[in-house]
Amino acid sequence: MKYTYKLLVIIVLAFLFLFLYDRYRVVPEIFFNQINLYSWEGKQVFLKPNGKFQLVVFWQTWCGDCHEGMPKVSAALFSKPNIEGIAITNEPFEKQLSHQAKLGNWNFLRVDSERDRTILALQDLGVYSFPTYFLLNPSGEKIWSCIGNVDTDEVNRLIQTKEVSVP
Repeated sequence: MKYTYKLLVIIVLAFLFLFLYDRYRVVPEIFFNQINLYSWEGKQVFLKPNGKFQLVVFWQTWCGDCHEGMPKVSAALFSKPNIEGIAITNEPFEKQLSHQAKLGNWNFLRVDSERDRTILALQDLGVYSFPTYFLLNPSGEKIWSCIGNVDTDEVNRLIQTKEVSVP
């Protein structure tokens, strides 16, 4: 009987841990200006402040939530002149090509593990769940992050409140 109670307590604690982990996952701290990214042309690119809000998403071609959420975000947010979307993956551009038209108006970049030995995969950056979103203000500072699909109304509210406070 004691064994049954111990087992029951362990099972309850495991479910509680999984529930809390899923609900309160910690988004990694990423220094965007230090990531070596590459464009379609093979040019090295660094994310720098450009006077616009930047919504950065880490995604994968196999990710169902990415395919569901990224087109909605693109349609809801990227028609505004003050925000741009940047989609980052470690998959080859050839693999991304068939997906890009469906995902919306994102600037697709790649972490290139063959050229950049210091960053071998997105996991090295601390990105383990897809999609993982970050909103950077016009100064390049992270002001919001989210794992999973985005509430576009929340992002719109953030942009509107931060526009007032940005010099």
